[in-house]
Amino acid sequence: MFTRLWKRGTEATTEIVKRFSRVPWEIAKAKEYDVVIVNKDLTKTVNKIIEVIQNYK
Repeated sequence: MFTRLWKRGTEATTEIVKRFSRVPWEIAKAKEYDVVIVNKDLTKTVNKIIEVIQNYK
């Protein structure tokens, strides 16, 4: 993932490193939420968001 972000060239290396330093914290916090959506594939992500919204109670 680091390489993909670096090659994209939209963020400085320091910003990428900063983002990666938060990964353990973000993973730990995920347990506090009802739904976790991984944004790996845009179409699947959008469909999952729609599904979650439609099933919200």
